[in-house]
Amino acid sequence: MPLFLIMIIGWFLRRLGMITAEVVQKVNQIVFYLALPASMFLDLATADIREVFDAKFVLFAVGVTVVGFIVAWVLGELVLKDKSQVGAFVQGAFRSNYVFIGVALVKNVLQVDDVAVAQLVIAFVIPFYNVLSVLALTTRGVTKEKVTVSRLLKNIATNPLIISILIALPFSLLRVQFPFLVTKTLDYCGTIATPLALMMIGANFNFGNIKSRLGGTLLACAYKLVLQGLIFIPIAVKLGFGTQELLVLLVMLCSPTAANSYIMAKNMGGDSELASSIIVGTTLFSVVTLTAWIFVFRTVGIL
Repeated sequence: MPLFLIMIIGWFLRRLGMITAEVVQKVNQIVFYLALPASMFLDLATADIREVFDAKFVLFAVGVTVVGFIVAWVLGELVLKDKSQVGAFVQGAFRSNYVFIGVALVKNVLQVDDVAVAQLVIAFVIPFYNVLSVLALTTRGVTKEKVTVSRLLKNIATNPLIISILIALPFSLLRVQFPFLVTKTLDYCGTIATPLALMMIGANFNFGNIKSRLGGTLLACAYKLVLQGLIFIPIAVKLGFGTQELLVLLVMLCSPTAANSYIMAKNMGGDSELASSIIVGTTLFSVVTLTAWIFVFRTVGIL
């Protein structure tokens, strides 16, 4: 709910004239090129992935992400008449707000201070989020530029989020300890990413554009918050994953769409209006769906 309230604040500030279209554009660039990369780098560089590495869980989490992405793409192609919306739909339907609320939610539900397996998602799944998002937005966006392999590879190689992850990996593997000044500076830069992104989503939100995107928004919400869990959680249970792994997978699959999916769509030629609608919808509906999922987990004895 706090995430939704931040979007409402952004909407009111735009109506009051305190946030203009130019401000939205500039802030989006700051988030995309500075705040989000700083957040991604710090989260991964400080994660001790060698200590907690679990090949079975990593392979399953990555596999679920890729399969979920493909299923979302097929749904988008089948349902959406406007193919320029497919990229934003796919990203909104599979990309989780895991980094911002995932680890905190898992710790809160399990009542523990550390969930080691949660770091594996940051290290191995989040990079796939970014590469797959670039793929979807580049090939199915509003831009009319011809899609070529070289253009796709260029978009992947120059994406600041992917670059920050690649730079962070050696630091994580070598367990480099950063000076306090560096860590705190990156932390401050990264902390503003999600609040600013959410505020810009609210500021840029246009109720008049909902009608033409309502079908895609509702389908993405259903897929992101419910269908993915129904498809993959039973498989994870059958494979014998424990409580921590199952809860991490639940949050990864069924938490609201990441706020940075709007920033990605805005900066990479995707349908940013659909992206923002999906974020608003999944954030609002997740208050009910995540509560229901946790109730089911407790009822069947997983928690």
